Amino acid sequence: MLKEENCQDINEFYCCNGKKIEKKVVRETATPRSLRYKKREKIIFPYDYKNGKLIRYSTQQFNTQFPGAVNYLNDFREQLDERESDRNALWFEYGRSQALAGLNKRKLLISTVITEKVVVYMLKKKCIPYAGMYIVPKADNKTYKLEDAKEILESDEFMKYVQDVGIHISGTSLRITSKDIEEFKF
Repeated sequence: MLKEENCQDINEFYCCNGKKIEKKVVRETATPRSLRYKKREKIIFPYDYKNGKLIRYSTQQFNTQFPGAVNYLNDFREQLDERESDRNALWFEYGRSQALAGLNKRKLLISTVITEKVVVYMLKKKCIPYAGMYIVPKADNKTYKLEDAKEILESDEFMKYVQDVGIHISGTSLRITSKDIEEFKF
C-alpha cells in the first residue's frame, strides 16, 4: 500500500519512499476504515483490463513495462515470496486473485463489522478495495442500480436484520458475511 503522505505526484510517476513507480500500474485503494477516517491510499495493481477481461502480465512484460514498480516491490520481495498465495500467482501479483475478474466496475464497499449503523461507500471503477466486502451489479440485473443497493443496505430494515443474524464480537459490534447480505429479503 502506498500512503499518500509518502508519495509525490511527478508527471507519469508517483515517487514513494524515494522510488519512482509508474502511474499506469497504480490505482486508488480503500477499506471501510480508511474511508471512515478519510485516508487516501494507493496500491500497485499489477494487472490490467481489456474489454472487461482481467489481463495478467508475464514476469518479462511486468519487468519491461514497469521497472519502477519492480524496483519498489523488490524491497518487499522476501515478504511477497513467503505469503500464502494461489498456486499460479507470480511474485509481483496479489496472493489471491479470484475476485479480480469482476472488480473493474463501480462498486459498493461495506465493512464486515457493523457498529450501531451500516455504512456503505460507493467506489469508482478503478478503485481496488482490500478489506471489507464489495458489491457489484450482476450482468443480467436490469432492475436495481448500485444506488438502490446502497439505500437498502443503509435502511433500518437491513440494520434490524444485521442485529438478528450478526455475530456479536465486542460491545455493540456485529460481524456479518457476504452470505448474510445475499440472504436478506426486502
